Amino acid sequence: MNKLWLGFAAIAAYGSIYPFDFQFQQLDPAAWQAFIDTCCQETSRGDILGNVVLFLPFGYLGILAAGPETRLIRQFLMVCLLGVVFAFLLQVAQLYLPSRDENLQDVIWNLLGIVVGGALGIPSRHLMRRAAEQATGLQLVPWILIGSWLAYRLIPFVPSIDFQSIKDSVKPLLAVGDLSVPGTAYTAVAWLIVGYLLNLGLPGKRLGRLLPLLVLGSFGLEVLIVFNVLTPSNVAGGIIAIILHWTLFSRLRRVELPLLLCLLTTLAWSDLAPFILRAETADFNWLPFQGFLGGSMFVNAQSAAEKVFAYGSIVYLLLRMGAGGWISLLAATAWVAGIEVGQTYVINHTPEITDPLLVIFAALAIFAVENLAGDQVRSHARGGEITRDGKGPDGGYSSASHSDGHTAADHQRKHRAMIQKVNLNATQAELLDQLAKEMQVSVSEASRKIIGSAIEEAGRETPNPDELVRRLRDLTLRGAAGLITRENESNGWLAREIELHPDHYEVLQELSAESGSSISRVIRRIIDRFFSQLESETG
Repeated sequence: MNKLWLGFAAIAAYGSIYPFDFQFQQLDPAAWQAFIDTCCQETSRGDILGNVVLFLPFGYLGILAAGPETRLIRQFLMVCLLGVVFAFLLQVAQLYLPSRDENLQDVIWNLLGIVVGGALGIPSRHLMRRAAEQATGLQLVPWILIGSWLAYRLIPFVPSIDFQSIKDSVKPLLAVGDLSVPGTAYTAVAWLIVGYLLNLGLPGKRLGRLLPLLVLGSFGLEVLIVFNVLTPSNVAGGIIAIILHWTLFSRLRRVELPLLLCLLTTLAWSDLAPFILRAETADFNWLPFQGFLGGSMFVNAQSAAEKVFAYGSIVYLLLRMGAGGWISLLAATAWVAGIEVGQTYVINHTPEITDPLLVIFAALAIFAVENLAGDQVRSHARGGEITRDGKGPDGGYSSASHSDGHTAADHQRKHRAMIQKVNLNATQAELLDQLAKEMQVSVSEASRKIIGSAIEEAGRETPNPDELVRRLRDLTLRGAAGLITRENESNGWLAREIELHPDHYEVLQELSAESGSSISRVIRRIIDRFFSQLESETG
């Protein structure tokens, strides 16, 4: 995460000193006084928003970069201090750039962005730590992607109760003829991905059912927020997404591939429309971020948030489908780069290197956040997770590396296997250890085989996923009568991390939601049933 923080600082510095036309000369006192006087100048809302948003990730990533033992308040103050010094030095550097307008007031708005970002980072850090302690399954990447989409829709976050402003926001809906088919399709796919991410943000809670409320709520907020309007494409896309979410995608067991194909298609469609060839091939712009460094800061902030969501979603969907980290990064970058090359042949588009670079940055950010979540789990595991009160916490899903010695790269090569922490009583843990030793495999492997055999038994001659879950529930409840009854006789709880096949994990998720039990408790019952059967068969 430190590398990601430093990487963002490098991007901010790049944007601040672009186009690098330095002219070093001795500055007289009058020039310094004029620079100081800029702290009291009036600034447009767009510039304020741009300067706040520019440094918001600096504060957020700075908090996430804190070590597990670092006091967050101290880290927050250090990030603010480093950020304001960094922002001030960038403004001083602009004194030597004739093409840039240095403004000391920008430092104030940069500091505000750092404070807001840090304030958002503190609860995120606490949530990750709490998720590691209680194994609640909180996933940070889906929430970041959802936040990026909502930021794109709701920037600049400034509400207005002015009646005329509200009328102006709704008026474009009357222009039905302006409905863009590519824009409608892209918006619908984006909202469907948001519904998918909601379910992943807190596995087992099925938050995707809240998608209609989120879509309609965003419509209402867009009406109230200044500079935002409701367009026919946005509204039609949201309504289509709600219909498809309830009628089709909620019934599919694996939606990653359909969502990915839809996203790739609609991105290419909207970025290449209207498919009218140029008379001459356009030049490809190799200077990074040139499009973001000019024009309206408000529009640029919106565009950046939207691209982070779209490109981050491509990478994340590939990861969820089992592709390795490098494969996901290269495939997503190649697709976006291909679109940019295609734009050299069609009108109304500017081909440049910026978008492929954004894919790389989004992918690296996702890897860093997932690794950070894994560090939280491993740090907590090293601190001890055994309770002595007879009641242990139930575990949850985490995409962290596991205790069997696998690295993050190994984890990705194993088709993005899910890591589930389970709290076992002493009897169950002892029997699992003995079984693993006899099979000459890890405890995680032995547990995975037990769970796989139970799902296979329940699903034999049962093509219906709902019927599989029902039969698995009946099997586990009917057979779990032995070791679990000895829980109160145990000396506490022992935490084990089990690497699950993604398909098996989804079945356990559905069983958990249907039975009202945690995934950890469901796995305990499956393991208990296995050993109870083994005990009865051996006499």
